[in-house]
Amino acid sequence: MKLRRSSTVQVALTLTVLAGIVLAGTGAPCARAQTETQAPRRAEGAQTQAAEASNEDSQDPDPRPGSVSDVFPFGVYASGNGPVPTMAAAGASLVDQIDTLCRDLRAHNFDTVWINNLSSEFLPLWLAKGREHGIRMVPQGGGMPMYLLNQGWWEARWESAIETQVKPFYEELAHKHRNDPSLLAYSIVEEIPPDSPFFPHIADITRRVADIDPHHPVIVLYNRATSAERAVREIQPAVIGYDCYPFFTNSRSGPVSHHAQRSYYERQIARFSRAAASIDAQLWIMAQSWGRTAASDQADPAYRGMRPPTRAEMRYQVWAALFHGARGIFFYAYASNAQPNRQGYYDEHFLDYKGQPLPHYDEAARISRRLDPVKPLLLRLRPQADVEVVYWENLEQLHGRTFVHELTGDRYLMAFNADVEKEQPIDLEFGYFPHYLAATDHFHDVLSGVSYEGRDLRNVVLPSGSGRLFLIGGPEAWERHLAWETTTGNNR
Repeated sequence: MKLRRSSTVQVALTLTVLAGIVLAGTGAPCARAQTETQAPRRAEGAQTQAAEASNEDSQDPDPRPGSVSDVFPFGVYASGNGPVPTMAAAGASLVDQIDTLCRDLRAHNFDTVWINNLSSEFLPLWLAKGREHGIRMVPQGGGMPMYLLNQGWWEARWESAIETQVKPFYEELAHKHRNDPSLLAYSIVEEIPPDSPFFPHIADITRRVADIDPHHPVIVLYNRATSAERAVREIQPAVIGYDCYPFFTNSRSGPVSHHAQRSYYERQIARFSRAAASIDAQLWIMAQSWGRTAASDQADPAYRGMRPPTRAEMRYQVWAALFHGARGIFFYAYASNAQPNRQGYYDEHFLDYKGQPLPHYDEAARISRRLDPVKPLLLRLRPQADVEVVYWENLEQLHGRTFVHELTGDRYLMAFNADVEKEQPIDLEFGYFPHYLAATDHFHDVLSGVSYEGRDLRNVVLPSGSGRLFLIGGPEAWERHLAWETTTGNNR
């Protein structure tokens, strides 16, 4: 069985701890002992509903989807066959669970679901509910042919199955769903090592699908920078996905102090960012929303493994990702089993084991709403060191970086407070090369429209874990910014 786990667990966690990470409801694709022709088992009611939704899918939806590069997804990872475990335990149908999930995500300003462990016959149900509620989907299967496997029963069969099953499956999928606006991308596998034999096959499938369906790319969620770097060389995907969970409770498993967590999280994202930027791929970050809660006093603290992020750490994860050029944010995960694991801990996510929302879910919603006006802008900004206006950072926790708008050529400053305990002023030093920052240049807050001189920015305080975005330039630059905003439908 493939375990869905933190990306730092692969070396340090013991096998016992790893076993406890399996999520009933949001777990990873498992290596099922299925035959090459055997379909997954399914409920009769869901089968009928899926068939009805499939008939609807056969009609080309309208409007047609745009490029994935025009979408800034803000989403969550959820189980494809039982996304709301408390509802499933009470006997609710899959379609009712999907409907509840989509309504809840919309209420929290989420717009995308990374559907995990999905039986392919249920994809039409998800897409139909996506169209109904305005939610996009990134489907990821639970086994061959939708999800690549080369272990267990598939160890001696996987290569021939890719030719006879996987490639025809994805070609048919692309033909069927190429015009569906509720589909965002196809996730074919996750967390593969850099020496995986899948790479040339993924490259071929990526090209085949793109020829049929240029709107929805084949993607992979990586947890190692070396794997992403190989993908850039051999696959050149439209999207690089990275999952990273930094908030551990035991130093034998992963980083515990904020300094260590920052070092791990930001260094890895920086490598993924460079890889994605080298081919101008979208960088999507799968951040942490999960942790463990003891089911009783007998639970051994050594096996807790992970803790849920604080509100400030939720902000930190998002702004650190944006600072490194991320153009999409997801969280692992939505909900998990209502039963504790073998170590006596509940795996909890945005919902606790009783199905109730946790505080960091509300914070994620607040972050998404706060970012709404600038999500189209974030898709067009590229870090550009050769026009950097920041010369020196006086504060260890305060970062500044210059971005350039790919269409207008105007420069933007992103200031980011990595301190998750305290607010910090934007105490940045500008200049060194005077022609990079003219005396007439101001910093225009793109959310509020307030204009600052460089020295005045030191009076602007960033809350813990938060960031801010400023246009650099005079009145003409601000007018260009406003004019460009109107082209995105983001009228003030």
